[in-house]
Amino acid sequence: MDAVDQVFARIAERPRMFPLVYDDVRRALLRRFAYPAFFVVDGDAVVILAVHHQRRDPSLRPKP
Repeated sequence: MDAVDQVFARIAERPRMFPLVYDDVRRALLRRFAYPAFFVVDGDAVVILAVHHQRRDPSLRPKP
């Protein structure tokens, strides 16, 4: 959970530093685990769409 808290803090500080992977969806990787956090920036808010293992079926990943 510490790794998740850390990536959420990094996203909150500078959300636009993370790469776009779909239209408006960005991805932030957890440092020690194979779990990316997918999110969108909506004005001043950040909306986390999903956090799941990278080996899951890509069709299950969030899309805008």
